[in-house]
Amino acid sequence: MFAPAIALAVTMIAPQLPPPNLVENGDARAGEIHWEASRRERGTVESCNGSPCFVMRNGAGWMQFIPLPPESTGKFVVLVARASTERVLPDRNITGLPYINGAFATATRRNYLYVPLRDSRTAHPPRENYWMTISDVLTVPRGAAYIWLSLGQGQRKGTPHNGSAARVRDVEARMFDTLAAADAYIRSYDRLYEPGK
Repeated sequence: MFAPAIALAVTMIAPQLPPPNLVENGDARAGEIHWEASRRERGTVESCNGSPCFVMRNGAGWMQFIPLPPESTGKFVVLVARASTERVLPDRNITGLPYINGAFATATRRNYLYVPLRDSRTAHPPRENYWMTISDVLTVPRGAAYIWLSLGQGQRKGTPHNGSAARVRDVEARMFDTLAAADAYIRSYDRLYEPGK
């Protein structure tokens, strides 16, 4: 006769699982599957400290169209990944730096619904080959059917690429009902990694 109370107690202490990762092959373990080149230069999948990662040189990029679940309008999508670069320039020059970007597409994938970017979606590491979390939170607009997720390598006008590598790994897109829950997930993701690794 105590079964309901026991079930309630188990429910209260069970860890809350995050929503599913909507990105296909976000850890690059399947190579390039589910990803397309987003620019003329094509990226590669290489080993980063023993695990695969997406690598971009000379402005290469990757992209993926991600179907949105039903009734997504108004919800919050976390885009998050780990990133590092072989090139760090002064004055916050973005040339060579990796970034994660998101927009929304309608059902035809021909019309894009851009939303304001909020966070530091471009990595600005303190030194070369330092791994850090990059993220953004996007609000799903009405009419969106897909997330258009892209990984890229920044370039400031007047500063050319020089073949240095920008690296991204452990890419995720997760949907939350509230902004507070989205922000909390980014903090928990970041805590999974040692600074710089």
